[in-house]
Amino acid sequence: MNIDCVLIRYGDTIAEPEIEATDKFKVVFAGRFDKAKGIMDVIEIAKISKEQLGNEIIFLLIGDGAMREQVERKISEYGLSEIVKILGMRSSDMMFSYLSAADVAIVPSYIECFGKILAEAMISGTPSIAYATGGLKYQIEDGVNGFLVPTGDFNAMAERIVELYKNPDMRKKIAENSLKIRNKYTDIEKTLGYKLKKIIERILNG
Repeated sequence: MNIDCVLIRYGDTIAEPEIEATDKFKVVFAGRFDKAKGIMDVIEIAKISKEQLGNEIIFLLIGDGAMREQVERKISEYGLSEIVKILGMRSSDMMFSYLSAADVAIVPSYIECFGKILAEAMISGTPSIAYATGGLKYQIEDGVNGFLVPTGDFNAMAERIVELYKNPDMRKKIAENSLKIRNKYTDIEKTLGYKLKKIIERILNG
């Protein structure tokens, strides 16, 4: 998308994503800094991506956790400080700003019942790449509205990032297809809560 730092208003909240005014290819990760979320895989993915794209890419890490120091050490060890930025925690109502500004969102979770960030990225029209684990593999139709790679295969995830970088037409197609899921999450009549409410009403009204 290459959207530079912008202001987006959500009701009374103005979210200003701390994204550099740059034409670099922006990859966003959002989640806890722990093994289950694949945080160390993100650093491996960044390393591989830099080997192919140099400083044309930037990784924006939103979150924090027990493994932060370990993440910072690995970033330093690999010499990735120019392309990997830890933004820290951000409020939920700001996430769409960051995701909308990204070119790709990655979800390298090893355990995930439902990928909230993945859903938010897709609603934002941002191409997403996720490990094919838990509920994630049911949220994405591989190659249509995002990409799935084998769980733990950070090489494959990096390859997809590079592929999307080199193919803007593919990025556009994936983004357009991602946006089509908005109705799934915004049409109240399709939600589980609404369907359960109707079932209860039918039972009560006998």
